[in-house]
Amino acid sequence: GTMQILCEALGLTLPGTARLPGTSGDLADAARKEVRLRLSADEKTLLQYPAGRSGEYTVPASVKRIAPNAFYFSVLTAVHIPGTVESIGESAFYGCQSLSCVDIAEGVVEIGDAPFLHCLSLWTLTIPASVKHMNASVIEYSELRQLVFLGEKPEQLAPWFYMYDLAVYYPAGDSSWDAIRNEHFDYVRWVPLCAGDHTPVVLPEQAGNCWEKGLTEGLACSQCGLVFRPQQESQLGDHVFTPWQQIRPPTETAEGLEERICDICGEKEARPIEKLSPST
Repeated sequence: GTMQILCEALGLTLPGTARLPGTSGDLADAARKEVRLRLSADEKTLLQYPAGRSGEYTVPASVKRIAPNAFYFSVLTAVHIPGTVESIGESAFYGCQSLSCVDIAEGVVEIGDAPFLHCLSLWTLTIPASVKHMNASVIEYSELRQLVFLGEKPEQLAPWFYMYDLAVYYPAGDSSWDAIRNEHFDYVRWVPLCAGDHTPVVLPEQAGNCWEKGLTEGLACSQCGLVFRPQQESQLGDHVFTPWQQIRPPTETAEGLEERICDICGEKEARPIEKLSPST
C-alpha cells in the first residue's frame, strides 16, 4: 500500500514485531528497566518515550493510547504505530525535528490536536480509513507538503489547512469529501488518489550549475502524482568557463593578463601571464 511504498522509498524498516533499539526479551519490561520508556501500569498507555533514543521505533502491540507529549522532542527518524493503538494524544510528537516518517496503521480511530507541532522533517502523512476523529490542526507548524486520506472525511475535519503548497489526497469518487473540497483555498491542492494500485516512477536527477541548484532523484506515482521520495535540492554546481583569453600581453618589464568568463552567470576570473624573458 501507500505506506509500504513510502517506507521502502525512504529506506526504513517496515514494522514487524514491536521493538526498541538495543533491547531484547520482553519489550515493555526491558524498556522500563533499560531506557526508561514510561508505560501506564496496565501497559495500555505510552506515557513517555526517552528523548535521546534515535533511529526507528515500533509502538508495542499492548499499547492502546499514545499520551499527549509522549514523544516530546524525540530524535527518532521514524515511528510505526500499529492498528492496536486507538488514539494519538495532543502534541504527541511535539518538536520531533528529525522525524521524517510516521506510519499510522489501519485501526487508529482518533488523532488529537496538533500532534506534529514543529516536526520540521515530516513532509508527508497518511491517515488510514479507520480515523474518525481529527481536525486540521494535525498539520499545524509542520513542514508537511502532502496529506493523504485513505477513507471517508473524518468527523470535525474543517477546511482550515493553513499550509501553503499543500497537496491533500483523498479517495477518488468518495462523496464525503465534496463539500470540503469546494471551499476555495488557492494554497491547497485537492488530488484524487489512484483507484487501484499506484504506479511508482523514478523522478530523474537534475544537474545543477553555478546559478541554479539541481535536484536529487525522487519517486512518485505516475497516475495521481503522490510523492513517495521527494526530490531534494542539491548544492550549486561549478562555473562553466570559456577558454582563457589574453587581454593584456606580457612584456619584458610587465606581466600580462588573461581572463575567462562563466557562460552561465557571467563570473569573471583573471590571472597574470609571466613577463617575457629578456632579449639576448
